[in-house]
Amino acid sequence: RGAPRSLATWAPDEWHTPRAPEGMHAAIFGFGRVGRALAELIVPLFASVTVLSRSRPDDLPGGVTHVTGARSAREPDVVVLALPTNRETRALVGPDFFAGLKDGAIVVNLASGALVGEEDVLAFLARSPDNRYAADVASPEPYPGSGALYAHDRVLLTPHVAARREDAWTAIAARTFAVLDEVLR
Repeated sequence: RGAPRSLATWAPDEWHTPRAPEGMHAAIFGFGRVGRALAELIVPLFASVTVLSRSRPDDLPGGVTHVTGARSAREPDVVVLALPTNRETRALVGPDFFAGLKDGAIVVNLASGALVGEEDVLAFLARSPDNRYAADVASPEPYPGSGALYAHDRVLLTPHVAARREDAWTAIAARTFAVLDEVLR
């Protein structure tokens, strides 16, 4: 834990120096409801945003480009997985997917823990000390506290809160406020 840091100043930590998103390129794999909402949110933040899907949407948000292949014209710094889980997408996000990413890439899995193999993520992280992985999903769910991803210093796992149950939000809010209160004190 250590002493709380001031929210007004940045202090180096195990994630090294942060990179500003306005100089980064983002790619969103999947353009369903989640991918579309995410694209609209991040367009003002990134130098470019590319969505990858099987067909070109008619209503592509302004500032977003589209490709149908597995690669965008620019190698993305941040790759967000917002795909449905099926046989086709499981084959897409395998060892070749991770091997094709540039060093220093950040992969964010908002799709499904079953979509990404733990071994593939660990191999991706082992390839470069600048690679990162973040997810609110894992396989199995709930992910065991003794799992290799929890132990890795370049992995950020957060609770999967896609279910919008009122009782879940009440419990999450109470715990969040307790942690914030502890940190601010």
